Amino acid sequence: MTSLDATLIDAPTSTKNKDKSRDPEMSSTKKNNQWHFGMKVHIGVQSRGKPLVHSILASRAKEHDFVTTYDLLHGEETDIFGDKAYYDCALKQACRQQGVFYGIANKAKFKRPLSTKQKKSAILVSKSQV
Repeated sequence: MTSLDATLIDAPTSTKNKDKSRDPEMSSTKKNNQWHFGMKVHIGVQSRGKPLVHSILASRAKEHDFVTTYDLLHGEETDIFGDKAYYDCALKQACRQQGVFYGIANKAKFKRPLSTKQKKSAILVSKSQV
C-alpha cells in the first residue's frame, strides 16, 4: 500500500542578501487562503515493510501535486491512497486494469459537483486508510 502526500516548506522571502534577490528555486502558492513562499516536498510511504518512506521529491511550491504522482510510485503497489490533488484519470484506469485498489479521492469537475456515489466512495476510502 502506498500513500501520497505533500507539505509546504517555508523559505525566507527577504531580498536582503548579496544578490538582492530571492532563491529562484522557490515560489509562492496559496493554501487555505494564506500565501506561502518556499518549496513543496512530496512523499510516498508504505504501510508495511521497509523502507517506510520509499520516495521523496522536492518541487517549487506552485507546482501541482499530480505532476509528481507517477514519480512517487515504485511500481509494486497493491493499493494507492492520496488526496484529490493526486487524482489522475489515466492512473485510475490503469489501476483498475491491473487490479490495484485506487484510493485517491475523486475530484469534482468544473461546475459539476461529485455524485452521491462518488461521495460515498470517498467516505469508504477514508475509512479504509485508518
